[in-house]
Amino acid sequence: DAQESRGLGDVYKRQIVKGTSKIFARVCASKVFPHPVGPTSNIFDLKFFEKLYGFHTALERELPHIESVDSLINARNTYGVEGELIVEPLIDVMPKTQQELDDLKNTITNNSLFKNLLYSEDFTMTTVTIDTKTYSGENLTNTASELDFNDELDFNDELDFNDELDFEAATKSDTRSYLSDAENDQIIATAQQVMSRFNADNFETYLSGSAAIAGIFKQALMNDSAVFISLMMIVIMVVLFALFRRVSGVVLPLACVSLTLIMTVSLMSIFSAPFTMATQIMPTFLLAVVTSASIHLLAVFYKDFASTNDTKKSLRYSMGHSGLAIIMTSITTAVGLWSFSFSGVAPVADLGVFASSGVMVCLVFTLVFLPSLISVTKFKSISQKADKDGNTFMDKLLIGIGVFATSRPKLIISVSAVIIICAAIIASQLRFSHFPLQWLTEDNFARVATEAVDENLKGSLTLEVIIDTKKTNGLYNPEVLKVIDDVSQNINAISTGNMFVGKVISYIDVIKETNRALNENRDEFYAIPDDPDLIAQEFLLFEGSSNNDLASLVDSNYSKARLTLKTPFIDSLEANVFIDNAQLYLDQKFGSLAKVTFTGIGTLMTVTFEEAIYSSGVSYILAFSLIAILMVLLIGNVKIGLISMIPNLLPIIILSTIIGVIVGVARLSPNYLIERSAAFYVEFFRNIPLLLQIFFWYFAALRALPLPQDAEAI
Repeated sequence: DAQESRGLGDVYKRQIVKGTSKIFARVCASKVFPHPVGPTSNIFDLKFFEKLYGFHTALERELPHIESVDSLINARNTYGVEGELIVEPLIDVMPKTQQELDDLKNTITNNSLFKNLLYSEDFTMTTVTIDTKTYSGENLTNTASELDFNDELDFNDELDFNDELDFEAATKSDTRSYLSDAENDQIIATAQQVMSRFNADNFETYLSGSAAIAGIFKQALMNDSAVFISLMMIVIMVVLFALFRRVSGVVLPLACVSLTLIMTVSLMSIFSAPFTMATQIMPTFLLAVVTSASIHLLAVFYKDFASTNDTKKSLRYSMGHSGLAIIMTSITTAVGLWSFSFSGVAPVADLGVFASSGVMVCLVFTLVFLPSLISVTKFKSISQKADKDGNTFMDKLLIGIGVFATSRPKLIISVSAVIIICAAIIASQLRFSHFPLQWLTEDNFARVATEAVDENLKGSLTLEVIIDTKKTNGLYNPEVLKVIDDVSQNINAISTGNMFVGKVISYIDVIKETNRALNENRDEFYAIPDDPDLIAQEFLLFEGSSNNDLASLVDSNYSKARLTLKTPFIDSLEANVFIDNAQLYLDQKFGSLAKVTFTGIGTLMTVTFEEAIYSSGVSYILAFSLIAILMVLLIGNVKIGLISMIPNLLPIIILSTIIGVIVGVARLSPNYLIERSAAFYVEFFRNIPLLLQIFFWYFAALRALPLPQDAEAI
């Protein structure tokens, strides 16, 4: 039927993203990999195949927002009969006997294209690929799909991959939005429901693919953020009550926190900025910032109120005492965060804009709203335990620290220098990494599935390569085809580490199949013809078979082609090294025959992370420079302003080193509670920019301490 006739080409159908980058927006958006275990260890078993057919049809029938479902059930079969090319569905009628299934197995295994694409080498795993829609159905318009690789659009003249094409016309005319997170979540949830019905000892299903991984990360971040914010709220409430021993000491800061968060989130909504992996830390960060600012004001207020019992007088004193310090710290923090807004990565830039805005909103509420609440609140005077000189326990502790620091300055500086050197040596061992799969726990179903697919099917992700001959019918050139064939067989020569290419898919597979079919199906003719005219005829014959697989592999002018490199899910930086090496390798191989460009979601991921690293480096330098300038201007002395930066940075460096060592060792602990606690920390903070973590711990830990003005003279 119509669904079956879509063929294998849909397995690696892609969509083009708008913009000048000319990349393909997605790979097969979600993939389900049934893996039989137990009594049945071979997919070519009648009972397994019957269940696979039911699983395939159930997915087609029940999944929303999808284009197609592709597997062995509706793959393509190409063969010849008396010189006539036949391209038809692999399975017209489901096999009823084991002999029929064995014949089908011979047909499948005779096509090398299917190996490690639709079945594993040991015949224990097969794939069912779900190709989701590109555009959302939430705001459906009647605009035509200029950028969709569908049956009506086979790389026509209006959508040519040339240097002048920047998709501007399509961008202006197409108002549709891409598939939403909610729709993607619906696909994943429905797929899991279908999988649960079919799961059995001899039919185990795995869920993997970019859409599934993205959905899992989003859900994990939402859950972790909710848990982390809740825990932090509880901890802050306990600490506030322990510090002030007043209900007002808890309620007043939380009132400022709530209003700040509401205002900041409202700003994000007004400017249509979504919550992302970068911005999800912002509520927790603002919670620490607002609370610390409120603590400074309330600590001085309560201390003075205990002696004066006059709310307005104590409020005026606390505002004069701590107001300037609160303004200075808030401005420097906002400027530091604002440096993120220059990032070339949109979520990081959003973080810089809205986190800095939230800090300034926090400043307004702390200096305006909090004093108003204090003025209308009735307080009871609570006497504090003090010695005969009027010093409380905290006063005596600070005085003791001050005496120790001033009486042994050389010792403290020497020890600090040693600690700093050791911390710097340990910190130098850190490396940049972006390996989202390892953020998940080892027993997470998506990680298990992806690792199983990488092992059994030689890769779960793809890198896309565009071969541009810059000539109409340039793909007819046998030299181009032979270079592609050579690259397909030898590209692993440049692989290093965990990176490898499990399979290369291109239009030469179609040419080889067609050539063999037209030569009495003899295997020795599974090769590239030497005659350009014969290649052109084979292209024409395949197109005339009513199969649309070529539409996803070449353009209508036969000047550009796609190579799909199937690779494992590895660290993005390691993948980026491979892409750089592969670019040089392919440029050398093709020479003047064609221009080679890497594209696709895999390339996009590595480029994005590289840009994030570069942007973060610029942001760190910019933030340090701006904060240093502000400190000099606010203090009014260059020397003191620069020196004041030292105690802000050194504790962060030392604390970060200590935390890194402790968490790293804890991840290796056999104790479940310790290991899971460390894993939670790593999963939550791994994708948070370092500068933001520095700000966070500065406000959560250091700024919670009393101000220098509170120290007693010695």
